[in-house]
Amino acid sequence: EMSASLVGSEMCIRAGFSSFLKAQGFSIDSKVIVAEKIEPTTSIRAHLKLEEGEDVYCLMRVRYYNDEPFSVEIAYMP
Repeated sequence: EMSASLVGSEMCIRAGFSSFLKAQGFSIDSKVIVAEKIEPTTSIRAHLKLEEGEDVYCLMRVRYYNDEPFSVEIAYMP
């Protein structure tokens, strides 16, 4: 039998962390601090399986919960 905390954790994973917190009454916001086209590093190129010379977009944002900074997310998109 699962405890309530495990069920809550499982729901969090399935629904997404932000959805879970929003359902608990938290306010959620984000602010984009970088959005630019860049030349990827060797590591980024390898992870995204890009050819030499292909650029990527870098998106960095700060996530806020109840108006407090919570995390910084960095994404690279081909």
